[in-house]
Amino acid sequence: MILINGIPFVDNSYLSQIWDVITGKIIADLMGHDKPVKACSFSPDGIYLVSCSQDCTAKVWNIAKEDWVTDYKGHNGQITSCCFSPDGNNVASSSENIIQIWIALTGQHLYSCESKTASLVLYCTYSPSGDLIAAGLSDFSIQIWNATSCDTLAVFKGHSGWVYAVDFDCDGKRLLSGSDDGTTMIWDVESGQNQELVGLKRDFAATYSENDDIVVVAPDLANRIRIICGHSGDSKFNRSKSQMTPSEECRIRCCTISSTNEIAYGTDKGHVKVISLEGVILHNFPQGHTCSVRWCCYTQDGKVLVTCSDDKTIKIWKEYGEPVVCTGHTDSVRRCKLFDNDTKILSSSHDGTIKVWDARSGKLHFSCDGHKEWVLSCDVSPDGSLLVSTSVDRTAKIWSAENGTCLYTIRGHKDCIRSCRFSADSQLLATGDDQGEIQVGDQIS
Repeated sequence: MILINGIPFVDNSYLSQIWDVITGKIIADLMGHDKPVKACSFSPDGIYLVSCSQDCTAKVWNIAKEDWVTDYKGHNGQITSCCFSPDGNNVASSSENIIQIWIALTGQHLYSCESKTASLVLYCTYSPSGDLIAAGLSDFSIQIWNATSCDTLAVFKGHSGWVYAVDFDCDGKRLLSGSDDGTTMIWDVESGQNQELVGLKRDFAATYSENDDIVVVAPDLANRIRIICGHSGDSKFNRSKSQMTPSEECRIRCCTISSTNEIAYGTDKGHVKVISLEGVILHNFPQGHTCSVRWCCYTQDGKVLVTCSDDKTIKIWKEYGEPVVCTGHTDSVRRCKLFDNDTKILSSSHDGTIKVWDARSGKLHFSCDGHKEWVLSCDVSPDGSLLVSTSVDRTAKIWSAENGTCLYTIRGHKDCIRSCRFSADSQLLATGDDQGEIQVGDQIS
């Protein structure tokens, strides 16, 4: 048999049809959903069908009788997928960030599995043994739960788009996933369950030592700083231990690590904190900024920290004393970067400008005005002669680092230009936009 579902009917209800694949004849018409049917699944014995809909319900049908058996009501949004357990006793249905598990023929609710990142569950399925449930999520990951306890057992990351399909192989040892990034991936289920479960935010920093060690610092989903060995991916320490710093009460927006292995980070509430590589709090500035801290960076010797914020200021923290405050931007300051042997600071802002400041006094050297919209990123060429800014106005501008004169305007992107970086020899410039396009050009010769 094969299903064709979600056909609108004359009374504004929606119809699921069951066809005989040999004869092409319709076997059953199942009508009752108020909105389009998103998915459906047969019971293992072929007697029942479960369907789910944008009307926030899932329904079980007796196929031979073409009759409704029960509804599952409890989801708050449209249901994206549904499936029977291998023994036919239970049904799993997904909506928003939750999978609900029901007794198949009574509709009694049993358990709920929640995605770790509060991301949308796009598709769910049981393992052949029925002890696991896997789901594809909108945060590009795959999550696996114990089907009874609803404990998270594994999270697989690797896709760069929404994961719309997942399925186990016949013995449940491997999992296949399909994503709108155009790829399919195969995962080892058992090894995934042995991995440490930690989701990281996109804001991170890394350092490289003379002996080729790599240390990566990143905030996790619990608003804690994770310190990770770059070669192995292992955490430097277990952040669940009682002696480690607790979770922040709000999102960590930025972090950086100094040459002396001190880690600084800023939060959505304007807090600035500094911790050691072992996780010990060294300095705490609850009122570091009055709004979200958007970026932070150290001087090369690790003695000066620079932060910028939605409060329109840049602050220079010399050995963590009273900061020097740079004022002049009229909107959120999103990036700051030290250059010219750490004597100057480049900043970019949603006010459409980039500015250069004295890193000791905080005095403004000059402002580069010319963009029509927010400036989203900036960079300094390695030879220190050029500055670049990119904007919502779809242009990148190259400026003289000596006096702020605009030298070139780069056009050609079809969307906001969100990132930019000079090559190591200062001869090439890469820019990336919101459509995923990266342009590299010899724009400065």
